[in-house]
Amino acid sequence: MDSNFLSALIAAVVALVVSFLGWWWAARREDRSRRIERTLVRIEHQIGDFYGPLLGLVEEYLILEDIERRIIEAGRAGKLTQEQRAVMRRFIWEAFKTPIHDRCRRILDERLHLIEGGEVHDSVRDYLRSSVQQELQYRLWSEKHIATDFVEGYGFPTNFSDEIRNRLGELLKHQERVINGEEVPKSWSA
Repeated sequence: MDSNFLSALIAAVVALVVSFLGWWWAARREDRSRRIERTLVRIEHQIGDFYGPLLGLVEEYLILEDIERRIIEAGRAGKLTQEQRAVMRRFIWEAFKTPIHDRCRRILDERLHLIEGGEVHDSVRDYLRSSVQQELQYRLWSEKHIATDFVEGYGFPTNFSDEIRNRLGELLKHQERVINGEEVPKSWSA
């Protein structure tokens, strides 16, 4: 075999191998970039469309509960009549609590799929149970004049805001690690 031909053949094989390795490495880098991008987009949706708005509404509700409690307690000192306290509670329910609950339930109805792994925590179920019961009992009374105050209510779940806050914090840390390259999402095939 001619040495020029052999040299050319070796050069062609090496060029082919180098080209293939370059293509393989670029495809791998592109796949990694796509996985990072998809992960960041999903995290941003979880934060911006689910946990962030839900936490804001829950915090608003808890602040409202505290203000309502303080007004009621101060009103018991002779500053508000029983009837005034009842009117105030009804006003707070209609003007503030109902819209907050409606928005929270809408977020849960429309965006529950954003929960990682699709696992619904007990506190979410407890919140829905409490919210639906309050709405139902209030509307039975206000629209149909049926009193159901003898039914023990489900209270607002005390761990609901903590779980949302904790999950939001975990997501923000996860997002930071992905952005900093400390954590790379695994391939779908892995």
